[in-house]
Amino acid sequence: GVPSLVVGNDTRLGTTAEMGLPSFFTKRVTREFVVAELNRLLQLGEEEKARLIRLREETISKYGRLFAEHARNQL
Repeated sequence: GVPSLVVGNDTRLGTTAEMGLPSFFTKRVTREFVVAELNRLLQLGEEEKARLIRLREETISKYGRLFAEHARNQL
């Protein structure tokens, strides 16, 4: 639930974007941009924290359903 952003330079960045985290390629950001984005996320405070917690819970539920379905198919 802590506001976060990811800065990277390879395809793994797509994974974090898929999770709903702000994700930026290193060549496209400046230090000032990162600080401004972090400040924006921190200003959202509880709203961003709640969004990340919902995302976590939804993801856990999706994985649980996938694993349960896989287990049923193996029987």
